[in-house]
Amino acid sequence: MTTLVTGVSGFLGQEILKTIIERKNESFILLLREKSFHQFKSTLKDHSHIRLVKGHLQHPDLFVDTRELERAKNEVTKVIHLAALYDLKAAKERLYKTNVIGTQNILFFCEEAKNLKQIVYASTIAVAGNVEGPYSVNDYDLGQDHPNAYARTKFEAEGLVRHFSQRHADVKVDIIRLGVIVGHSQTGEFLKEDGPYYFFKNIGRVLNHVPVLTKLSFVPFPINGDAVFPLVPVDCAAAIFWKNYDQEGQGLNCCYAISKEAPTLKGFLEDFLSHIQMPMKVVPLPGGNLSQRFLKKGLQAIQVPEALSDYLYLKTKFIEDEPTGSSKLRGGEICSYPSYKEAFFAKVQRTYLPNIKSSGNQCEGRL
Repeated sequence: MTTLVTGVSGFLGQEILKTIIERKNESFILLLREKSFHQFKSTLKDHSHIRLVKGHLQHPDLFVDTRELERAKNEVTKVIHLAALYDLKAAKERLYKTNVIGTQNILFFCEEAKNLKQIVYASTIAVAGNVEGPYSVNDYDLGQDHPNAYARTKFEAEGLVRHFSQRHADVKVDIIRLGVIVGHSQTGEFLKEDGPYYFFKNIGRVLNHVPVLTKLSFVPFPINGDAVFPLVPVDCAAAIFWKNYDQEGQGLNCCYAISKEAPTLKGFLEDFLSHIQMPMKVVPLPGGNLSQRFLKKGLQAIQVPEALSDYLYLKTKFIEDEPTGSSKLRGGEICSYPSYKEAFFAKVQRTYLPNIKSSGNQCEGRL
């Protein structure tokens, strides 16, 4: 059994790689760009069950070396496709080339792989777009719009994977819709600064400019207070991938990678403020065009992608119905928010607010 893996240089990919290194009784092919190839060649030189090949998603054949391509067509039985461009500031053309055309090229390879048994694909909750209300693992196209090019291109890419599954019922296709990936559940360690980390990065700056905020018993915030914040630690997301990877079966299976007992946006912010000994109540500000316009201006001022504003008023409810295929794994069974929130906030504080001190309800110290 040989598994082709893309995207191991990313945050989730590096967590997946830890398990790949441990699985010495299996064979893996890592598809790597030129700049990553030499780095991984050095670090993985003692792991003979892992083969590195040069290539990239936008190459029509994926592989630079056609001999490697032909060899892989005969050997590969499983594909883990993690690679994608997640950048809310990226141009639509770049996102389309990587997320849509890249996935199509992976599927072209899968069409020609002679012994293919399974595809495990990294999708995202962003495919739900602007759906208001329930959006289950069995839902896909409900006529929704998508607020940014990242969400739209990942929606189109998932559609390609679903279409492949319809034409290849004998292949087990696992679609993992990832929530907002955050640091390790035990250490809080993270590699990429995005999502909620944009907020934490700038909170010190805001408190310095508006110190009166530290003396309030409440703080207004532009959010839908009832919206669930669909977090998942990177190690928990990786565990969901491996659980699906190890299950046998056929047909399409889709699940969410979202923590159990995920907090509301309001609850998440209050948990953080409580952690740094500023136990304020968060007062959600109502949405609407005017609020959104001011919010985007504010995000722009602190160099945060404007597209994040769309997620602060999320109205989607992610429902984990019975999976659509033979796999019965439910993504949220892997971890729960209460079990890792202290490690998460402790790492955030060490990284972004290392000098914070508190006294009662008043934050003191250099931020």
